[in-house]
Amino acid sequence: MAKKKKFSNILIDSYVSVSFVGVSLLLVLLDFLVLKGKIGSFLASPLINSVDVGQGANIFNVASVKSYVQMIFYVFAPTSVNILFTDLILILLLGPTLEDRYGITVIGIMIFICALFSGVLNACFCKNSLTGPSCIVYMMIFLNIFFSLIKKKIP
Repeated sequence: MAKKKKFSNILIDSYVSVSFVGVSLLLVLLDFLVLKGKIGSFLASPLINSVDVGQGANIFNVASVKSYVQMIFYVFAPTSVNILFTDLILILLLGPTLEDRYGITVIGIMIFICALFSGVLNACFCKNSLTGPSCIVYMMIFLNIFFSLIKKKIP
């Protein structure tokens, strides 16, 4: 069971989910107010250099630290506002139950591995860059389904 901490009058029992949503919202506000839509192209996942990659795509550079940062942090890049808010609401709905079941550390590691794995797969096999936390939402949905199937219940 995760430790619950009280900030003023708010009780937080799912640190990873709330932190993830908070960072995403801060980046969206920063992008909207200050950067005028440039953060999405900066944080979009890189692609392997091939003939099929279109103009203006992020090309993965082995010597560049930026490529490695983009490989993981594309989950914070805003896609469209509607899709991003839908994903963040699903993370807030699914995250607390998963954090109670598996713990804060395990969920944090799972989010990191999911972002890295899907970023590498996208770089190797796709023509379009990834942005947004959709892969994390799918991971959380599948974890909830698998946990329910173990208990012999259909979610």
